[in-house]
Amino acid sequence: MHQYRNLCQQKNKLEEMRIIEANNLGAFYRHVNKRIKHRDPVPALIDSSGVTNTSDERKANILNEYFASVGTVDNGSIPRNIETQPRMVIDTVVFDVQNIIAAVRKLEANLSAGPDGLHPLLFRRLQSSIAKPLAILFTQLFSAGVVPEA
Repeated sequence: MHQYRNLCQQKNKLEEMRIIEANNLGAFYRHVNKRIKHRDPVPALIDSSGVTNTSDERKANILNEYFASVGTVDNGSIPRNIETQPRMVIDTVVFDVQNIIAAVRKLEANLSAGPDGLHPLLFRRLQSSIAKPLAILFTQLFSAGVVPEA
């Protein structure tokens, strides 16, 4: 067992030396991130009796006990809804083409597509074509005060 551990340490040292000698920053960060990702996300926890616990089940129970002790018990009553009048009402919101283009330029083109399945790079490349229709659409949606489900 001791010999096996030594062989594993030697292999890790050789791999790290290869990464250092390659002078490749990307390989270095991949190696570091790989090492970081193997860590347990919840560290050892000390329970109320002072015992250090490392098992996932015991850590979950300790956290459950803590959150139960600081939480409140539901008394079954529903709070009354207090109606308030808005202090300020915006009558109209107008989106112009320049603001739409400025917003589209702020999109990070290297990120993945959103829930609509459209990639930000698509908006960046089509910004001059879609700016006016989007401005009209946004202005109408805000003036109606309702966003259609579709």
